[in-house]
Amino acid sequence: IKKYENKYNVSKDNKTKMSYLNNIEIMIKLFFSIIIINFVSFIYYLLLSFGVIKKFINNLALGLIIGILLILCGLFIRKSKRNNIFGLRTKWSLANDSAWRQSNEVGGISLVAAGISSILIFNQAKYNQFLLFIILMIFIILFNVVYSM
Repeated sequence: IKKYENKYNVSKDNKTKMSYLNNIEIMIKLFFSIIIINFVSFIYYLLLSFGVIKKFINNLALGLIIGILLILCGLFIRKSKRNNIFGLRTKWSLANDSAWRQSNEVGGISLVAAGISSILIFNQAKYNQFLLFIILMIFIILFNVVYSM
């Protein structure tokens, strides 16, 4: 955030300033979303450890936290401007604005789908949830990298 604030203050072009301001807003929203999710998960596991509440079915709380984070990241990635910090940053997607927009649009949609899938995966008791989640994430990463080419 500090990097973009410094660039915002130095820049004289309004279009560039708006781009930096947009990136700052996205990072702030993502930061506070992560803090809220961490706080909620901390309270949940604290209450769980003292026996105040009983554990949800399997790892539903973990799936919800991971799923919500993936959904938020996917939504933010779709709106991000080309930068070197946040988004689907490959050699090909950083080549120009059109490739960036297209890669991050598909990357954002796939992260939202991965978030929904992770909520469903962690709600299942029959399978190894973590193995399924790792396979899902490897598939999403490979798909997005190949798509950005």
